Amino acid sequence: VKPTGEVLMHTTCAGVYSVGCVYQDQHLSGSPAKVEVAAGTACAANASLISVPPAAIPAGSELLLEVAAQDVFGNTCSAAKVEVMLETGRGSSALVPAAYVDGRFVARSNVPGSTGLLTYTVLVNGAVLESTPTTVQVAAGAAASWTPGWRDTLQSVAGERVAARVYMQDAHGNRLSRGGHRLSAAVSANSESTPESAVVEDRGDGSYLISFTRKTTGEYSLYVVLSEGAEDRTVVYSGRCAPGKLAPGKCRVDGPVTPATAGKPHVLLLHMHDTQGNRIQLAEEGAHPWHVHVAGSGPGPLETQVVPREPGCEVHSTAYVSGEYSVSLTCKATGAVVGEGPVKLVVVPAAADPGSCHARLGSEDGCGRAGAYTVSACFNGVHIKRSPCVVMASTAAAVAELCEVDTGFAERTSTVVAGQKAEFAIHAKDAKGVMKSIGGDIFSVAIQAPDGQQLTGKVLDHGNGSYMASFSGSTAGLHQVSVYLKDSAVAGSPFSMSVAPGPVDAARSMLHADSVAVKAGNSAALHIQLHDGHGNNVPCTDWSKFKVESSGPGAASVT
Repeated sequence: VKPTGEVLMHTTCAGVYSVGCVYQDQHLSGSPAKVEVAAGTACAANASLISVPPAAIPAGSELLLEVAAQDVFGNTCSAAKVEVMLETGRGSSALVPAAYVDGRFVARSNVPGSTGLLTYTVLVNGAVLESTPTTVQVAAGAAASWTPGWRDTLQSVAGERVAARVYMQDAHGNRLSRGGHRLSAAVSANSESTPESAVVEDRGDGSYLISFTRKTTGEYSLYVVLSEGAEDRTVVYSGRCAPGKLAPGKCRVDGPVTPATAGKPHVLLLHMHDTQGNRIQLAEEGAHPWHVHVAGSGPGPLETQVVPREPGCEVHSTAYVSGEYSVSLTCKATGAVVGEGPVKLVVVPAAADPGSCHARLGSEDGCGRAGAYTVSACFNGVHIKRSPCVVMASTAAAVAELCEVDTGFAERTSTVVAGQKAEFAIHAKDAKGVMKSIGGDIFSVAIQAPDGQQLTGKVLDHGNGSYMASFSGSTAGLHQVSVYLKDSAVAGSPFSMSVAPGPVDAARSMLHADSVAVKAGNSAALHIQLHDGHGNNVPCTDWSKFKVESSGPGAASVT
């Protein structure tokens, strides 16, 4: 009927088709014809990820995503808008477009340099791919450097072990959390030709402990080497080694060569060294005059003073009475003798004027009490030269039977509260009953508590012949206190000191009412036992601080 007709073709598969039209077994002109069917619009429901990043990726590396896009019939689409949204845990985001390459869409992006979480979302024509968003962990990359655990110059002490820690990090400054790196270290000073190897301990958490011991003082260098990659990475740190503890046996005392003159200071030169033989100067940290104790004995008092001098220090000794003296130098920290032992010092009289005379202080038995005495000598009412002067009267060794416990002090503090410190005084006296003016005696205090427990007290030396003893008792009651000078009991020992209960501790006090049966209308007696913080019974007269309440099936009054 119509001079023309239409051929309608419908298919769900994209590709190139051949369409022929035959009339009476013969193809029409232009038949068969080629028809190219293109893929439809890509949809997110039929898209898929071809390559998936690992759960953990190194910081600064490349993130690669490959997406296959298809239309609703499963045909591969080459013309689609595929994008990847990247979001970090710190709030930053980026949109990366994907390019069509060899039948797939490829998106490439640099991973952030900081560690943390990274979330990627694939968008196909604006719709989200079903398998995304997905979160991966951005981990630290390969070891590239480290940070030291110290600031500025590395400080050490001769003879003591140095432990320095370094923390590995990647090229972006992220700290590594695992070990296994090839790290080595060595130490050398400018005067040493061969470096000394240091011990490197892998802590397994990305940190390494470098330890070594320096024996000589002065400046040195610490070399830390990372042997990974094409080239070794070496960092040099500066260090300084200070002298160690004073070694009394390695110290040397020079002098005296000539006798000393009464009234004039005589100088002893002390060369101080540490345990490694390094010289100690008083100007250096840790070496001060009070690290050395100087004591002298002889026919008269001896004044001493430690003065800093190169290359060590000087000990100035001044005696006003001629004769032979012994000067002892000891380490205050350990009590060890410094040098080879006491130094003999001979003091000769100063030049005297004709007609000089002598005066005696005290009787033949000496002064009645130790201490400083002022002596004046006058001629016709006028003081002679060096008058008045001070004479120091020292004491002999303490005798236990004559030493005393200050009972008056003990009575004033005879009652203490459990857990608090009890104190009493001890006075050291020599064989003549004279109270000592110097310390150094060895007193000890032993206490027996009411429950039989043995306690040990502390003794504080005031350095003037008096001592303060103290102890803390937790059990209330009488404590028997014994005071000893070495192994001998002192006068007035033992004596009793009372320890009273402390304040009421509600948490340790008890209401005794486990099972009380009483008839209705009658009273029930319950008992309250008060205790302090140490479990001692505490008497109480002020019950207004207590509140007692009851609850039950009916009304009840509590008093």
